[in-house]
Amino acid sequence: MQSGNVIRFGFAYILYMFPDEFYDNLNKSPITPPKSVFRGAWKILYLLMAISFVLLLISPNSLNKILAIFLFVVQLILNFNWGCVFFIYKQFKNALYICIALLIIVLFMTFVFFKQSFWAGLLQVPYCLWLILATYLNYYVVKENPNG
Repeated sequence: MQSGNVIRFGFAYILYMFPDEFYDNLNKSPITPPKSVFRGAWKILYLLMAISFVLLLISPNSLNKILAIFLFVVQLILNFNWGCVFFIYKQFKNALYICIALLIIVLFMTFVFFKQSFWAGLLQVPYCLWLILATYLNYYVVKENPNG
């Protein structure tokens, strides 16, 4: 990966964890959680994802395990790209497309994780639920902020 991409991803993560005033000024859904909830939720979700991934890695080798690892990497790439597109480039509609793709991949990934390890799959369920909320919130931003 080029160093420029790493810097952009790092910058997107920082903006995502600490959004600037542009985010405060968006028309957001009434059920949008406060920033502190986002920060705390993502910390917990990343912890659960890491534990789940370790459980996957120590599970028996199989083609399913290879697919699960591949899907995990794909969803991480989509997740980081969503942050760049939404917070850096402020392209809310494109971010929504990424969010929908991310949700589909994570749902499929969770199914594959369950097939490999019950606990690894179970630890992905909160991430799936959060992404359903995130997709709705992104949709709302697109609908209510037509210039974004």
